[in-house]
Amino acid sequence: MISSTEEKLKSYLMSKGMQPLPIDDSLETKPNLSFQEGNGYKVFVKVPSREELQERNAILNLILNSTTFRKTANKVYLALPKIYASIIDGAIIQGQGLGLIIYDEKIIDEVIAPKIFEHKDSSNYQENLAIEQLVSRISQLEQTVQTLKFEISQLKSIRPTFGEAAKTEKIEKIPDSLPSFFRDNAWLDILSKRGREPERYVS
Repeated sequence: MISSTEEKLKSYLMSKGMQPLPIDDSLETKPNLSFQEGNGYKVFVKVPSREELQERNAILNLILNSTTFRKTANKVYLALPKIYASIIDGAIIQGQGLGLIIYDEKIIDEVIAPKIFEHKDSSNYQENLAIEQLVSRISQLEQTVQTLKFEISQLKSIRPTFGEAAKTEKIEKIPDSLPSFFRDNAWLDILSKRGREPERYVS
């Protein structure tokens, strides 16, 4: 049965995005709590009982026992009452790659971050996750390219050809009944403007 302390630690780690996992019965030494992070890493937490803390060399034994979890978990925490923080040699815990969580009636705090222990299963999970993300990004890029191609084709279909439009307009103004020398004759434009210009008077 889970204790009240373990329940608080469970809520604390869930607030960090971890999801509880059932504890594997095949493990020779079992953690008190088991979690999985979003990246697939498995996290074990050792929460010693009051009896274990009263034993001689209790902290050293707890550290040694917690190191056995490194074979299965990617991260291992040792959770201890805050009153033990002053007598713990943090260098020993860090040297073993363990994380440390301290707690009392009011607070729960991670004071030492654990080292990550890579295992074959977790490495495969990371590789598969990276491949899935890459495939997703490629799919998004393909959709973007298709959208751009469609928009460009739409722009081409509505783009006016000003030169052709002007030429067509110019040709339409000249009746087909007139002789061919009237067509494309620059003098006609000059002559057509005569009479429309304001008269200039010489003073």
